[in-house]
Parts: sequence; C-alpha cells; structure tokens
Amino acid sequence: MGSTKAKRVLSIVVYSLLISSVFIVAGCKKKKTSDVTGMIPKIRIVYHANGATNTATAQVPTDSNRYAVNAEVTIKTIPAFAKSGSNIDRNNWNTQADGNGTAVSDTSTLTLNAILFEAAVATNNTLTLYAKWN
Repeated sequence: MGSTKAKRVLSIVVYSLLISSVFIVAGCKKKKTSDVTGMIPKIRIVYHANGATNTATAQVPTDSNRYAVNAEVTIKTIPAFAKSGSNIDRNNWNTQADGNGTAVSDTSTLTLNAILFEAAVATNNTLTLYAKWN
C-alpha cells in the first residue's frame, strides 16, 4: 500500500508543478518576433561603382541577402568598369570611396568580422563596397 500512496503523492506534486508552470508562463509577456530579431541586426552589402562611367554595360552587382556577424559572404566580381583618366583595381573592392579603407578581394569568401559588422551597423546596417580606382 505504501507504494500506491507514494504514487498518489507524486502525481499530486507533479500535477501541482504543471499547474504552477501554466500560470507562470501565462503571466509572461510574449515578445514579438520583430522584437527579438531587432536585437541582433543583420546587415546588407551594397556594391558601388564609385564614379564609373559605363554602368549601363558593366552592371553594378547586387546582393539582396542580409548577413549576421561571422557570416561567410562570397564577394561579387568587380565588373569591367571604366572611368576617364583612371584604372580600376581589378582585384579589390574597398570599404571607403577614396580607397583608403579596408580592401576586400573580389570573388573571395569574407567572414563578416566584428569590425566590419560594427561599421555596417553604424551606417544604417549597410556595408558599402566601392570600386577602387588607381
């Protein structure tokens, strides 16, 4: 009989815990999905021709994805841009229009480290990569 009584007591305790859990969860404010996703921003990458004069024939690449910190991104190929009096750096995009930022090799796989990610967050969650001219 002792074991039947112990089972009853155990089932009452378990039932009480379940009821308590329901009331605790019911009292919690549920966060909206937008609230949670808004806490960790994702960035987009925008490619910029940076003064190229033939963007009608050499299309600026686009990327509609959004990336989290430490995401791996395949950088788009630099088109055959042209600009009077300048030569394009055929190997690198740059994080600054004047070419004095971080060089980003085209067709490479880039891991969005904290520095690039933080810079993008500071500029409306956008990392702009500019064509670099010599």
